[in-house]
Amino acid sequence: MAVNQLGDSVLNFAIGLYGQLKPKDGRKKNIFFSPFSISAALSMALGGARNKTAKELSTVLRVPDDAQIHRHFSDFFSKLSSYAADVKLHIANRMYCEQTFPVLESYLSLLRDSYGATVEQINLKEVLKQMGINDFFSFDADLSAISEKDKLAASEVVHKAFVEVNEEGTEAAAATAVMMAACCLSSAPPQTYKFIVDRPFMFVIRSRDPDIVLFMGSVRDL
Repeated sequence: MAVNQLGDSVLNFAIGLYGQLKPKDGRKKNIFFSPFSISAALSMALGGARNKTAKELSTVLRVPDDAQIHRHFSDFFSKLSSYAADVKLHIANRMYCEQTFPVLESYLSLLRDSYGATVEQINLKEVLKQMGINDFFSFDADLSAISEKDKLAASEVVHKAFVEVNEEGTEAAAATAVMMAACCLSSAPPQTYKFIVDRPFMFVIRSRDPDIVLFMGSVRDL
């Protein structure tokens, strides 16, 4: 069986992030997020990080090889058009930087070639800090592979996601800015199912070949 390093990394990151998002006081709260979206955005940042900053990012993202993760994302994005005809998956990536920071061409090439991403001007921050990404948000951050200018650090990581299930299928979307958006929508003739929510449950929306968790959530507040 082929090793699925991207799928394993995203799954392990998803489990860790879910544990941080789950209320610690026992409150019933519905949770929905895209670990794939967040992982892609932070992996883009990882491409520009060095030393301790890179180590914190790769540890929390469960990335065993910094260079390989970019190739795995590139391979995944390149195969999007070959997925099943009844599934539409649209990916858009973008990194936002403050205007006064000139971005290195080597970093622009990494984003463009591996993630189909661009860099433009323009909160998961506290959660990611609790998971172990601290240097990234401080002025001790080493993001020297993004810009040669000193004192470049991340200010925020923002993520939004939604899921809707109806008689026409399932639609889910997510955006992460540090931005990625994904959408899964069934375009086949509608096949209806009765879906009764009468107890708490967890769910994932995933791709196949490779097996990657695109969305994860739980319903506890009925």
